[in-house]
Amino acid sequence: MPDRSGLEGTKKILNVLKKVQKNDLVFVLISGGGSALMPFPASGVSLADKKRITVLLLRSGASIDEINAVRKHLSAVKGGQLLRHIDGACTVISLIVSDVVGDDPEVIASGPTCADRSTFADALKILKKYHIKGPDAALAHIVSGAKGEIKETPKSWDPMFSHVHNMMIGNNATACANAVSYLKKQGMHGVHLGSEFDGQARDFGRFLARLASDLGSTGSFAIVAGGETTVKLNKSRNGVGGRNQEAALACLLELKRHDIAVACMGTDGIDGNSDAAGALVSRKTIALAIDVDLQKYLGSHDSYHAFKQLHSLIFTGHTGTNVNDIAIICKAPGFPAKR
Repeated sequence: MPDRSGLEGTKKILNVLKKVQKNDLVFVLISGGGSALMPFPASGVSLADKKRITVLLLRSGASIDEINAVRKHLSAVKGGQLLRHIDGACTVISLIVSDVVGDDPEVIASGPTCADRSTFADALKILKKYHIKGPDAALAHIVSGAKGEIKETPKSWDPMFSHVHNMMIGNNATACANAVSYLKKQGMHGVHLGSEFDGQARDFGRFLARLASDLGSTGSFAIVAGGETTVKLNKSRNGVGGRNQEAALACLLELKRHDIAVACMGTDGIDGNSDAAGALVSRKTIALAIDVDLQKYLGSHDSYHAFKQLHSLIFTGHTGTNVNDIAIICKAPGFPAKR
């Protein structure tokens, strides 16, 4: 969430950029979390307004692309607007670590040095789609922008981008490839299924269960899949957990085999509002789950406490980076397949 510390940090960044002189070379380091960690609200919008609208969008189940489209139009630095604080004669090189499905640089950290395809009109449509009705100042700002009363975010034809180079240096596909490489060294045949899985977390978990159920019964192999799903919370009475734990719980409810293990993890080490990185579904988990009402936990989005009972949470602590989520399905020999 955007906070006062982030705002003060952004002010320091802008103070540094004010000192940039003609023909200087400016390096900008961008990674996941930048949207929250680098807040600088547009004129007339408060930090509290931005925080509130971010919370409402997160709870609504909006995608990260949709959330960032709104954030950009409530900001004075996102959506390419950071460049407005840099001398136009300078060369800017952005080194980017992606935390979004598809690795679109204008979505990562809300694209502070990228041309923005979204508009105020798009942001307004998103707020209407998810029935976001406040805060008043934020809504008024976006409505004014949609009417053409506020300057749009910079577009690709803006000459300022002729001196800007955005370079991707890390993403989910890289992390998945390294996971596959590690699994192969352990004697497993590993494949990377892709890094663009999104949608509802519980649907992804069910997909993993179906995929695991269709695997052959001989040999050792692993499937690695990456991406970022969402969780649409209840209006009230939500528990503790995150998209990875919710996907794992949905998988557990449908998995019919004992010889399969499934792990769902966030690469940043923190999943949702919990202190866990994710959860593991294993032979032990399945055995312990017999007397647990898993559907109740799934319905209340309380996957953390379900897996805590099952001793199947994954803890890594903060990893210091974020390239979305990774799910791994492993088939090991020596165990009967039937549940």
